[in-house]
Amino acid sequence: MTMTMTNLFFFLLVSILFFLIKIWFRCLSSTPTSEDRVTVEEELEVAKAELVARFKIKEKELRSALDKELDRRSSWFEKYQSEEQRLCGRIRELAEHNVSLQRQVSSFNEREVESRKLISNLTAWAKEAMEENESLQQNLYELQDKYIAAAEDRDFFKRNYEEKRKKHGVLSFLMLHIEGGS
Repeated sequence: MTMTMTNLFFFLLVSILFFLIKIWFRCLSSTPTSEDRVTVEEELEVAKAELVARFKIKEKELRSALDKELDRRSSWFEKYQSEEQRLCGRIRELAEHNVSLQRQVSSFNEREVESRKLISNLTAWAKEAMEENESLQQNLYELQDKYIAAAEDRDFFKRNYEEKRKKHGVLSFLMLHIEGGS
């Protein structure tokens, strides 16, 4: 826009300069008379009015162009500010979301450490339980073997007892008959 303003002033300066040169040549070509002076003054007034009119037209054009440019830049600036505010809000949201995600990651990491400890403890416990189970199973097999052996011994003693009782019963009967018959 400064170039347009410079062009306007340059245009007016050149117009004034040409007009002055024109008048100066008229003055040099003849000796000025009062009529020439009036004519020159009238021409100066007409040129002045013409220059003022041109100046006002150029000024209006320039103001219009400047207003349009100002509106355009103002609109752009408002859009820029609006976008900047939106982006700042989005940055805040992303920062808050990032903090939330970091907390979740930290929480997950803590849980993972706890889970690993728990798994390690459970693995150790399971290993101990399996060893104890194997030991108990071995003891069970041994006890079952001892039970079977004890049951066999019991049956053996029971049969033996029964045989001895029968023999004792027969002997007692015989003794009674021998003592009773004598």
